[in-house]
Amino acid sequence: MSGIEVAAECKPWYDSWVKDASAYRVITFRMNKVYKNIIIDEEEYTEGDNKGVVKFQIKKENKHDEMECITAVKTLVQRLKEDETNWPRWIFVKIDYNLDDGRKPTKLVRINWCPEHAKVKSKMVFSASEGGLKLALDTNFGYIQCDELEEVLGIPAKIKASG
Repeated sequence: MSGIEVAAECKPWYDSWVKDASAYRVITFRMNKVYKNIIIDEEEYTEGDNKGVVKFQIKKENKHDEMECITAVKTLVQRLKEDETNWPRWIFVKIDYNLDDGRKPTKLVRINWCPEHAKVKSKMVFSASEGGLKLALDTNFGYIQCDELEEVLGIPAKIKASG
């Protein structure tokens, strides 16, 4: 396996999300700051006198809700826009949508987020580590590559259109 290792806590976190046992609509993973592991993307930060927690995990309120899904994607985009680290991320989203025939499917989507302003080393490690993440999490669904925030915003509509 090339790239960096996936931290042990990532697999149970992901499995819980896939089985719908998780309270989250969006979960994200990224590299740690020393490029040694892929970690759950939630950690404390300090900027001057300010301390807080960056959360890219977005909770879900309802079991199946197309509008909540669109709101979650908009929230994700806002958080990515405010993120000054420009870390590439593997973002997993549950896209709920309603079809004209009454069916209410949910699609699991992986977004490979690699902003244009990310450091070259980050981009290289991100690219080399994707296969290892896919194997470690045992994920078998497609992904969408996004480098611009507008691309992320368009994902729910693209998924619904593909039926």
